[in-house]
Amino acid sequence: MSGPQNDVSVVIPSHNRADALRTNLPGVLEMDDVREVIVVIERHTSDESEEVVAGIGDERLRLIRNPGTPGLSASRNAGVDDSGGAWILFGEDDCRFPRDYASVLKREALAHDAQIAGAPWLHIEPGREPADELARLRGASTAEPGIDRHGLVPGDTVETPFVPAPALIRRDVLDRVRFDEGYTGNAWRQETAFFVEAVRAGYRCVLTPYTASYQVEQWNEGGSRAPRLRYELDTLRNNWRFLRLHGDWLVEQGHVPSKVRFQASFAGRRIATHARGFLLARLRRRPA
Repeated sequence: MSGPQNDVSVVIPSHNRADALRTNLPGVLEMDDVREVIVVIERHTSDESEEVVAGIGDERLRLIRNPGTPGLSASRNAGVDDSGGAWILFGEDDCRFPRDYASVLKREALAHDAQIAGAPWLHIEPGREPADELARLRGASTAEPGIDRHGLVPGDTVETPFVPAPALIRRDVLDRVRFDEGYTGNAWRQETAFFVEAVRAGYRCVLTPYTASYQVEQWNEGGSRAPRLRYELDTLRNNWRFLRLHGDWLVEQGHVPSKVRFQASFAGRRIATHARGFLLARLRRRPA
């Protein structure tokens, strides 16, 4: 089963990541079923992003500046408002996609009567083939998707709101559900909040293991980079906003034990992870 061809609008928010756009945009434009690619940058973006987009010279590609509240949610909403496709695919400026990424997501959405389809996000080591790694993980899968398992690869397509950000969404969903611009700073949880809100509104969301987005390089420029303490405070504040708005539903569905317990355990995991990283870094710097 398939839908009309070339009916996918790709929306890519970006902030001061000209090198990432230069590297990854050509691959996005090679994807099947793509009618247009819209790059949304912040009003105060100061690098060469605009020149990079203009220099690619593809009539399907254009750049707009976020006219609303600075931040990832407002940029996504602005891109949707400027798009014309029957389906919207949210890209990432630092991710790569196989050529059939959009078409596989649309196929799985239609096959499962879903309005949202996502796929795993993988970090691929240099020299490894993304398709081979995806097949290996799919064959070894035993876990169920969860709220903080964005790299999980299920054995088959499953219904869940917990999908990575580069998802394909039917336009009528976005006519009813918007990205919440109250997730500020690093915008932690804003994508998950959108998918949860859409499911609560009656839409179906699936995660398929038959394609994946992936990252090879990492870019330290732009994006949601912030001093470590500021980043962590943003993360905890946005996580609590997510729980305040959706925690009762998450508890009812068995996804979290309680809002307070999940926030406490989440904060504890963040602290423990950074403490281990700090200690390892100190040990590496010690003289032999």
